[in-house]
Amino acid sequence: MNTALYNCIRKKYGKHASWALWDGKNTGEWADREYRQIINSGRKLNPNIVMVGLNASADVSVTEEDLFSNFHDPKNPRIMDMLRKKRNTLGNARKLPYVFNGWKKYEGAYMTDIIKLDTINEIDRKKLSSSADIMKYLRKHPEIWEKNINSFWKELECIGATKPLIIAFGNNVSVVLDGPGKKFKIKHPSRRRTIRIPHYSKWGNRESYRKEVEKILK
Repeated sequence: MNTALYNCIRKKYGKHASWALWDGKNTGEWADREYRQIINSGRKLNPNIVMVGLNASADVSVTEEDLFSNFHDPKNPRIMDMLRKKRNTLGNARKLPYVFNGWKKYEGAYMTDIIKLDTINEIDRKKLSSSADIMKYLRKHPEIWEKNINSFWKELECIGATKPLIIAFGNNVSVVLDGPGKKFKIKHPSRRRTIRIPHYSKWGNRESYRKEVEKILK
């Protein structure tokens, strides 16, 4: 990946996405947030492995300093406070570096959410407090479902993914990927592979989660 492509991704998707890179302490913090630092550190970005969540855990306005913070601890203290108020949000997300940090096959994977909350009007958005609420809303509004899934495939084109391996966090992501129904026009890429793993919010500690994920992905 070159600098121009990275900057294009940063501009279009930086507030929704990130890369599977964390610091060496297996916390939720970024070690190498910007492209030059990543390259200089010898670490690589891998757009052909895409880890996908359903939606952002908090509906917040992402500032410049927190681009590429999804699935990571944000720098902005206001966003950190908001996430702390959401039960177990930070703790659950911190299982991810424990699983993937240092795992060469998956380190540097692209990470994003398939449903972008800013595609839902603000009044409805405030009512959606759980993944069950999101799924119920999508079934009532299949046009929003269609819009998001087609945007997701365009996002993968933008990052330069070819024959991507999609790692879906939880069953809901797999359901959304299948689309809202035959009457809707979903432009799936011709070559892709999807593997579903448990969502990191699943009950259990980080060690049990890692063992379960490793059984599926190895």
